[in-house]
Amino acid sequence: MGIVKRTVSFIVMGILFISQLCAAVYVIDRYEIEITGRTRESVVRRLIGNDEGTTFDDLQTLENAVERKRQALLDLRILKSVDAQIVCGAEENGETPVTVRIIIDGAISFIVFPSVYYDSNYGFFYQIFVQDQNFLGTTGKLNFSFTVRENDNRHELKHSDIISYVSTELPLGRDWNLFLMVALQHRALDREETRLSFENTIEKKLFETGFVSHRIIVFTNPESQLRHGPDMITALADYLKFAPNEYFTFTLQHLMNNTFTDHLVMVDEASLSASLNLDKFTGAKITPSAGFYFFGGNERPKSTALEFALKASDSLISWYGDLRRGYGYEIESYFRTNGFWKISGEAKVLAMPLDWLQLSARTVFRFSDFPEVELTNLFTGYMRGIPNINPVIKDNEIDNIAVLNLDVLAHIFSIPKFVRAYVNPFVDLGWVGPDRFLASAGAEIMFILNEWPGAPGRISYGVNLLDPREDELSLTVYFFY
Repeated sequence: MGIVKRTVSFIVMGILFISQLCAAVYVIDRYEIEITGRTRESVVRRLIGNDEGTTFDDLQTLENAVERKRQALLDLRILKSVDAQIVCGAEENGETPVTVRIIIDGAISFIVFPSVYYDSNYGFFYQIFVQDQNFLGTTGKLNFSFTVRENDNRHELKHSDIISYVSTELPLGRDWNLFLMVALQHRALDREETRLSFENTIEKKLFETGFVSHRIIVFTNPESQLRHGPDMITALADYLKFAPNEYFTFTLQHLMNNTFTDHLVMVDEASLSASLNLDKFTGAKITPSAGFYFFGGNERPKSTALEFALKASDSLISWYGDLRRGYGYEIESYFRTNGFWKISGEAKVLAMPLDWLQLSARTVFRFSDFPEVELTNLFTGYMRGIPNINPVIKDNEIDNIAVLNLDVLAHIFSIPKFVRAYVNPFVDLGWVGPDRFLASAGAEIMFILNEWPGAPGRISYGVNLLDPREDELSLTVYFFY
């Protein structure tokens, strides 16, 4: 009797083992996309991927992959809702065909918003902001901004700066991406600092996983009385990238910067580099690179250097209505054989202890052995309540700098099918190496209209904790991060 039981057990286990080996795999057979709104179906297909024929060993893995596609569409913040459904067909030859249904309800993505901003050091900022977050139904953006910024709290147009830009970023067809921007910063108090800039990037997908792109950035000083002819160009950056596949990218770049005090100082930099994307090997978005650099100019000897760099990034953020949970980071670092090095990046983490409450922390940092004065000044943009003319930062040669933002976002009320309101108290902490500190605190109220989920209106007030005479009050339509 015992022998019979053991024999039956072995037979049952064998059947189960064989059934596992022969279990059907799931194959994406086709997509059915239903869209309410003006978003083009071809654009949605581009975003979720043309991956018919992809197989999955189990249903859970398939569901996770489809959920990631759904979250990627929600991340655009131009859609009121995205629903994804999996419909399995009849198994045949060990394969189960799957139809993925994507159901999209679009939102109004065009907005014209006048805003006002007050800074206790400058005075008032007046802005008209126009944005189409789904330009021509492509999910690309068209932006226009015109800002008048007062100086020294003098309410005079002739004493005010004019800041304006127009930009667009468009996916074109299946293989092309385009970015264009023209910006003007008219400086009323120092017209030598007035800057006109142009930026253009065009990228084309190659083969199945590669691309080629060209990017050029030009800065000029159109109101300068000291510069003439080619000297009007104060900076130029030209980048050419070629990626034959998803593993390697080759970059050729040329950078030029001209400064003028009593005479012209020219600085040139050219480089050729190659990078390796380790994502497919390790599962982590890590990209090491190596490059050869040539440095020149009219006031320093020509020199060369090798650069070894490393980039790392990752993001896993999910939306739950207007709130999020997850994390993300981007870190860049390099070391050059001439002694220069830099580590910079940002990281954020978001948690939802309750379904109406979001806690978040974000840090932006730069550590180096050389200053980048103009870029360093931008760090005050992360310090709400503190202007970029704060003496701790303004025009100082700073090697190391970091900012920490702490936010609490809480839902306070909703009007169904119209608006959702949130309150966001915050604290911002800054460190300027080696021993200087910044601190600010404040609160804001955010209104998200049901028809404009990607353009929340914000009323924000922040004050410098270390100098209460510095504060900022604004009414804008921007996400902080």
